[in-house]
Amino acid sequence: MRPRGLGWHNIDLNGAKINIDRRADFKNLLGSPKSIAGFRTIPIPSLAVRALRACKLQCRSSDDNLVFPSLKGKVMTYLVLSRRVFNPIQIAAGVYTQHKAKDGALVVKPRFTLHDFRHGAAALWIDQRISSKRIQLSLGHSSILGPF
Repeated sequence: MRPRGLGWHNIDLNGAKINIDRRADFKNLLGSPKSIAGFRTIPIPSLAVRALRACKLQCRSSDDNLVFPSLKGKVMTYLVLSRRVFNPIQIAAGVYTQHKAKDGALVVKPRFTLHDFRHGAAALWIDQRISSKRIQLSLGHSSILGPF
């Protein structure tokens, strides 16, 4: 799931689940999921519930009541989400590669993209012998065979 379009109305903290009914597209516009399979309910662990409860107290307001709005209260771009949120978390956790640029400067590059973690989750579920159908539903795929 990509959190850019996630609104507080989607989160049931007492039921420990997220109901997906919209997404943010490449133009940062909110709309329906790409297919009927995109509408789904995802259970979340208690650790995530606690983190979301804390986040809700500190969350800046937005027109669309977004859980993770930009500084301007709009849908956060994928680039900003990666560069300002996701990449620093990976670097702080030591999950990066580094090399020297032509000018001698040290370049640090996070190892994974958000989409890599989606694939990683699917691989872990397969390893845990979660049923293919449950994985398909959690990922919002219309077919068990793809897309890959």
